[in-house]
Order: sequence, then structure tokens, then C-alpha cells
Amino acid sequence: QHCDIAMRDGVLAWQTGNAARVLATDDGDEGDILSGEHPCYGVYRCADGHLTVAALEPKFWTELTSVLDIPHLADEAFAKGDAAARVRTEIEAILVRHTRAQWMDRLKGHDVCVEPVLTLAEVMADPQTGERGMLIDHGTTGDIDQVGFPIRFSRTPAQWRHAAPGHGEQGRQILSEAGYDDAEIDALINEGITR
Repeated sequence: QHCDIAMRDGVLAWQTGNAARVLATDDGDEGDILSGEHPCYGVYRCADGHLTVAALEPKFWTELTSVLDIPHLADEAFAKGDAAARVRTEIEAILVRHTRAQWMDRLKGHDVCVEPVLTLAEVMADPQTGERGMLIDHGTTGDIDQVGFPIRFSRTPAQWRHAAPGHGEQGRQILSEAGYDDAEIDALINEGITR
């Protein structure tokens, strides 16, 4: 099995919508609906952080404006310029009144395409991170996990052979392989240059 993965290819694959427009029309305009230009797609402040809104389809945006009690903005999903700024300001003025958790509770059961923006610590604690095998407990450093391998191979899944070495754990071995003899290594350790 061979797995050839390039970050550039992955990023380009996220641009299929924009690429189709450019390739089909020779349109050099770099603007797109996923840039945050439109109120229906962007990041909004709330009381204790941020929420992402990705209500691109009319049904999602209409539902969101209904839940937020701003039905007069139902036709403003793709507003631009000053109109977009006005809509975003009005929405954010509502969202900052409550926390992410309060909003997620209120939006539960509504098809609105809104999610909280998590801190890295929250991502690490999220059940999905564990379910996807992205935290590895190698059992040698107490309760400190490591991030797992993000690529799934069908026949040869990634395996952890050992944990990363502790501070200075392999220093003597590395210096020896670099050509230092035992006396020179002892001198470097005694002088505090290495451990």
C-alpha cells in the first residue's frame, strides 16, 4: 500500500467551489462565499468566546434568523459591503448576550449550521478527539497524552512503538553516535552543557 499525501493538495481540495468558478469562467476574482464577506458565513462573538455560522443554504439562514427573532434579516444572508456590516452587527449584538453553551443549548434541534469555536484545550477534551484515536496514552509519562496520527491506513494503521524520550534521556547515545568518547561526554555533562 502507498499513501501519498500533500498538505497543498488537501488545501486545494477545500477550494473546489472556487476552483470550479475560476476554471469555468476565467474569473480571476478571489472573492468567495466562504471568505466571511457575507453574514451567513463567518465567526461571531458571544459572551464568552465565538460561534461559527455556516448557514449558506437558505433553509439554514431562515431558521437561524427565526431562532434569533430577527426574521427581517431572512433575505440578507448574502448581503455585501455596508449592508453586510449592518447585518453582522445586529446578529452579534444578540449573540453577545449569552455564552457559547447557552447558545448551543438554545440552538439544539434547530437546523442552523452553528458551532462553538473551541480552544485547543477544549478540542483535546472533546469526546470526538478520543473517539477518532487522536490522543495516545503511551503510559510512560504519567497522564500526558500525545496527539495521534491523523491519516488512517486500511491495511497498516499507525502504531506507537515508544514515547518521545525524556529530557536528556538519549543524550549520551546521540553524542556517542556523533563521535564523542565517554570522557568527552562526561566532561560535557559535568560542565552542564548537556544532560
